[in-house]
Amino acid sequence: DFEGVELKADGSDIVAVRCYMLDCEENIVPIICDNHPIKFTVEGEGSIIGDSEIGANPICAEAGIATILVKSTTTVGEIKVTAEIFWKQNMWGAIKPAELIINSK
Repeated sequence: DFEGVELKADGSDIVAVRCYMLDCEENIVPIICDNHPIKFTVEGEGSIIGDSEIGANPICAEAGIATILVKSTTTVGEIKVTAEIFWKQNMWGAIKPAELIINSK
């Protein structure tokens, strides 16, 4: 959710990253998926603000959307954000993980 503004590599710039829980037709699935915590991981030149102690990660979706805040480092580069269901799933209709690449400038 850049709002048209690039993420600056200044160590304090923040971007909201939203994970939409979608069905096979790419419709947001509210309520049903809200009981499943989403675990986010960040690799590269960024970090998640908050952790499990404050309920920031993993986090349950609200109305089918889970949101975290990612903060830049002071190094320009790529930030890889992964979102996946916190609990292991072993069923045909398992919710698939997703990745997002953000480039700080």
